[in-house]
Amino acid sequence: MIMVTHDLEEAIYLADRVLIPGRKAARHGWVDVELPRPRDRSESRFVRYREELLREFGLH
Repeated sequence: MIMVTHDLEEAIYLADRVLIPGRKAARHGWVDVELPRPRDRSESRFVRYREELLREFGLH
């Protein structure tokens, strides 16, 4: 299943992998979200994934 969202927390909460699009098709990457379910948004590993994705998108 492919889901599209603009919310990084939602992506981490719902997905097992998050696509990080690049400006060119060949430059995108993936982040594997290795968290147990149900996921807790306040858990330290969840927060680290959020910070990593914010950096990857140039937002942090």
